[in-house]
Amino acid sequence: MADDIKFDPDVFAPTDGGEVVDFTSMVAAEEATVPSGNYVMRVTALDWGKTGENSKNPGALKLTATFEVAAGPHQGAILKRIYTFSEAALPSLFSLCAASGKFTDDELAGKVKRAELHRKLTGAVIVAPVKQKADELSDRADGMRSEIGFRVFSLKSPRGQRAAEEAGYDPLAP
Repeated sequence: MADDIKFDPDVFAPTDGGEVVDFTSMVAAEEATVPSGNYVMRVTALDWGKTGENSKNPGALKLTATFEVAAGPHQGAILKRIYTFSEAALPSLFSLCAASGKFTDDELAGKVKRAELHRKLTGAVIVAPVKQKADELSDRADGMRSEIGFRVFSLKSPRGQRAAEEAGYDPLAP
């Protein structure tokens, strides 16, 4: 290790067995259960895949979006939403693209390449309604899961502005 590189000794420290990264204060990032309400969320990851064999449309293309609550008492909570590419489900993905503010009117009225969709949505900040749902397959003690609503909103919308204000979200903060 170069002598001119500084590390926080509480996180990364040399030991007799070599350098050690201390994860003891970390909590595994997993999907959270948050109360129903409107949340300012950032898209942190997009994963492309195929639907499972027990789905309504086995083997179909799907997009799993990972969202992180960006402000408020549940900041840092992770939620996921799966988007499929059926005619019935496409309006939900359209809502996300429109709410992101990163797509032109021409793109929203036409076709967008998958790579461009991925690039523009990653890091996008939106407001999403979340509802609590009973889930018999949940690993959680309360048997509940949080579900992001079908339609999401722009930070510029009245609902988005209200949610951002209530959560203390500052779009200019790092």
